[in-house]
Amino acid sequence: MVLPLVALAALLAVLALRNGREAAELTETDVIALYAERYADEGGARGDCVGRPGEGAVWVVVTCDGAPGRIRYEADRLGGLVARKEERGPET
Repeated sequence: MVLPLVALAALLAVLALRNGREAAELTETDVIALYAERYADEGGARGDCVGRPGEGAVWVVVTCDGAPGRIRYEADRLGGLVARKEERGPET
């Protein structure tokens, strides 16, 4: 009866360590590259993207401004997408 609980606890510990290591090894540059690649998949160029620090739950904000328009990706500490916002510039 105790053995399944020990096995479950060990599995949870391994998963927690793995997730913690991934978060510790992920850099801002990795996140910028990830969302620049996503922007390129949407028709833009990776070089159209810049990153800056976020606030609160948003760790990095990646803003890409090119052919598909201006798109802002907000990412959390694990690189996950918090929000994707399309921004329009002034109409001419």
